[in-house]
Amino acid sequence: MVGAFNGGVVRPVSNYPADSVEYSIYFLSAGEVPAQNVWVCDLIPENTTFVPDAYASGPPADPAADQTNLLGLALDFNGSERSLTGADDGDIGYYLAPGVDPTTQFPDVTCDGPNTTGAIVLDLGNLPQATGVGTPLNA
Repeated sequence: MVGAFNGGVVRPVSNYPADSVEYSIYFLSAGEVPAQNVWVCDLIPENTTFVPDAYASGPPADPAADQTNLLGLALDFNGSERSLTGADDGDIGYYLAPGVDPTTQFPDVTCDGPNTTGAIVLDLGNLPQATGVGTPLNA
């Protein structure tokens, strides 16, 4: 369910080292004017690893994605859900390996900390201001 949170049961990593964790980032442009040149940066949480092919079986690949790259990101935005690659290949999603400073490739992005575990960067472009939750879809 969009916007819901249920952490479920947490198990010791030592007993279940190959478990997968999927998490979501929600955003809403609630300013008085459209947000210009929006970038999202999310540092991979400690003790987790980015899975570069996590969405190989769905949702559908973004048409701008180079289909030879692995689909490791899912984006539900502007009324459509699509898979993105982490590669610099034409879609709006990027994965940066641990130690790579995101500002070297994306000077306008802020990640609020050093990239010690990997980072996901999304180029969302311009967003209209929201007039309500989910209205318009691309806010």
